[in-house]
Amino acid sequence: MDNPLENKNRDKLKQDNEDDLRKKAEEFAKDTPYSEFGSPANQAGIMLDGSPLATWYRGLAKNLIEIKIYEEKPGGQVPIYPDVWRIGDPIEELDVVQTLLNSPVIIPNITTRKWINKEGPGHLEEKQIPDLLIVLDSSGSMGWNYTATSEKGRGPYHTALVASFAALHYAAQKGVKFSVINFSGREIICPWTSDYNKAENVLLKYQGSGTILPTKTIAAQCDKADRNVLIFVITDFGIYNWGQAKKIMINLANRGHKMVGFFIGATSIPNARFKGLLDKVTFYPVRNTKDLINLVIQEVKRYYS
Repeated sequence: MDNPLENKNRDKLKQDNEDDLRKKAEEFAKDTPYSEFGSPANQAGIMLDGSPLATWYRGLAKNLIEIKIYEEKPGGQVPIYPDVWRIGDPIEELDVVQTLLNSPVIIPNITTRKWINKEGPGHLEEKQIPDLLIVLDSSGSMGWNYTATSEKGRGPYHTALVASFAALHYAAQKGVKFSVINFSGREIICPWTSDYNKAENVLLKYQGSGTILPTKTIAAQCDKADRNVLIFVITDFGIYNWGQAKKIMINLANRGHKMVGFFIGATSIPNARFKGLLDKVTFYPVRNTKDLINLVIQEVKRYYS
C-alpha cells in the first residue's frame, strides 16, 4: 500500500500549486484587456478552470469591495465621583479605600463612601456578514461589450459584473453562502451555495431584454436562507416596477434582511423618488469601476437590533 502521509502531502502540494496558478491568472487579468488575456494565459499554463471570462472578471474584481457590518457594544460602568454609602445600599458598592481615605474611623452613613457610576461610551464591533444575495440587472439598457479596450466601451453590464464578482468573492472568503438572481426577460437563479463557480456562471449570462425587478423571487430566496440576508441589487435606473418593489423592500427590511442598491451610471441618488425607503435601504451611485475601489459598506446596530 502507498504511504497515506505521502498521498496527503502530494494532494496538498497539488492544491497549493493550483491556488498559486489561479492567483497568477487573476493578477495577469488586472491590467490586461480580455482580447489579450485568454490565449496568453492558456499558453502560460495558468488557466485552470477552463473559463477565461470568469477568471478575467475575478481578477478585475479582486479586493475591490470591503463589506463591514458593525453592532454597538456597551462600554460598561465608569466611576464618576464618590458619594456617601448608606446602610441599605448593596454591600458590594462600599469602597473601603475611599472610606478610610475620608476618615480613619468608619461611621456608617457618615464616613462610608461609594462611587457613582454612569454608562461609558460604547464601541463598534465588526460582525460576520450574513448570507449574500446578488440581484443583477442584465437588461438591454445594461449594455455589454467585454472585448472593448476602454471602460466606457465595455458598457454598464461590465461595471455591474465587476461589482458582482467583488461582492461574491468577498462573501466566499468569509465562508458564507450566496445566491444570484440574474433578471431581464426571465430570471436565472443560482440557489444558495458555497461554490462560487456556479454563481459566476449565472452572473455571466447576459440577456439584454426588459427590466422588471423580480421582487417575489427576491423574497422567496430570502425565505430559503438559513439566516438574515444582505441583498445587493445592481442595476441602472431602468426599473419599471419601483412602486411594487418599494413595498417588498420595506417588508424585507422589517423582517431583518438588509438591502443595498448599486445604481450603475448614476451620479447621485434622487431622494424624492425613494422617499420613505432611504431609512431602510442603502443606495450607492456607481459611475465606473474605479468608484468601487474605496467603497466600504458599513451597517450599524439597527440592522441587528
